[in-house]
Order: sequence, then C-alpha cells, then structure tokens
Amino acid sequence: NKESQEIQRDIAKRRRRKLWPLLGRLSFFGMLPTLITGYYFYAVATPMYSAKSEFLVLKADSAGSMSGLLSGTQFATSQDSTAVQSFLQSKEAMLRLDEEVGFKAHFTQDWIDPIQRLDPAASNEQAYKIYSRNVKIGYDPTEGVIRMEVTAADPVVSAEFSDRLIS
Repeated sequence: NKESQEIQRDIAKRRRRKLWPLLGRLSFFGMLPTLITGYYFYAVATPMYSAKSEFLVLKADSAGSMSGLLSGTQFATSQDSTAVQSFLQSKEAMLRLDEEVGFKAHFTQDWIDPIQRLDPAASNEQAYKIYSRNVKIGYDPTEGVIRMEVTAADPVVSAEFSDRLIS
C-alpha cells in the first residue's frame, strides 16, 4: 500500500514537471498564432468589399435559319458563355481593366495593408495574381448563368470594376 502511494506521488510529480513545457508549447503553437491573426484582422487588415454579379450570354436571333431554333437556349450559348468566362479570367481582361479604370493603381495605394497591397513596381504577373485572388468567376451550365464576384478595397471601385468587366 505504501509502495503504491509512493508510485502515485512520483507519477504526479513527473506530470507537474511536464505540465509547464506542455503549456509553453500550447501557447506558442496555439495561442500565439491566434493572437497574431486576430490582431492582423482587427487592427491592420484593410476591409475588402465585394460586388456580386450574374449575367447571361445570349445569341442574337437569326431569322429563317435552322440555328434560329436553338438560339437563346443553353446549348447555343454554352460555348459563348465558356469563352466569356475564360476571357474574364485571363490576363488580357486584367490588362484591359487596368487600362480603363486603373486596376493596378487601386491595389498599389499605401493605405491598403501590406499583405493585400500590390508593389508599385509590380510586373503584370504579380498584378495578375492579385486579379485572380480578387476576381472570382464561375459558370453554371444548368442555368447558363455566369456568376462573378469582384473584390476591392472600396465598395464603389468594386462595383466599377464589375461593371467594366461585364461591359
């Protein structure tokens, strides 16, 4: 009986000794990253705003031909919709958006936080990474609808980017 109590005290002592290193690892690998992330999102991160759009790509009617029977259906427009989706996800669309409304200039502003900001001397490849992260496009073949979500640091700019991409 006395031996079992001695063994239990020894086990409890070892557990107490291992408790502080365990708490240290837990705080370093668990709490510290959570605190850093919370600080970033609360105090540093720039709020981003999204403009969501949905649109259809339709063909013009061609009177008197057999293709007129299929115009306006999802079968006639799926290729066009896929082509539009591919263009909107391309670097050419980003370059046109930059030329027309200053996509790069918007994301190089110094009030945007460093993680989301684009370097003023950034190449088109670096700008395209920002574009791909902030312009999400999907095509729903069952409805024939292209869905687009454009994110920017200003809600008006986000809507303007969305309008320009649609036009």
